[in-house]
Amino acid sequence: MRIVAGRYKGKKLVAGNDLAIRPITAKIKESVFSTLGDFVADKSVLDLFSGSGSFGLEALSRGAAFITFVEQSRSSTRILLKNIQTCQIAHDKFEILTADVIQFINAHSQSYKLILMDPPFNFLLLQNIIDNIFTNKILSRSGILVLHHEVSNPIITDSRIYELYKQKKFGRNTVSYILRKDRNVE
Repeated sequence: MRIVAGRYKGKKLVAGNDLAIRPITAKIKESVFSTLGDFVADKSVLDLFSGSGSFGLEALSRGAAFITFVEQSRSSTRILLKNIQTCQIAHDKFEILTADVIQFINAHSQSYKLILMDPPFNFLLLQNIIDNIFTNKILSRSGILVLHHEVSNPIITDSRIYELYKQKKFGRNTVSYILRKDRNVE
């Protein structure tokens, strides 16, 4: 597993031995960041279900200003910290929160321009978290939520508060790009 492009291109990342961790593939990361283009540059990013940090580290490599990693597993956060050290990322570019994602979303008030979300494929509360992100306005008005999920774990693609901008399938993987409906309201 490596950083695909940007400042840390080619840096080898470790994933750990936990079989529950399913790192996002290079093909999917390349597709996501090609779709996002320059949008990532200078943005504050929230990486939910960070795992080894591969998704969020790719955003930092491509110019994100700051990233908040949220991961519940202490063993995963240790691996994430190793990957941050491998890339030699300055301490003022990130924070790691060892926390339950649902509790974080429900207690947090800061908004982000880009949210990367890569939950376990069988995660049963996926829709609940998406709804709470938008209800609690964790995603800024002009922001994008990028969700990596399994085809068999679909989401509601249009609600009163958000809408699906784009969706791409990669075998059993799906990447959904979701926007706030009030993004054009000043």
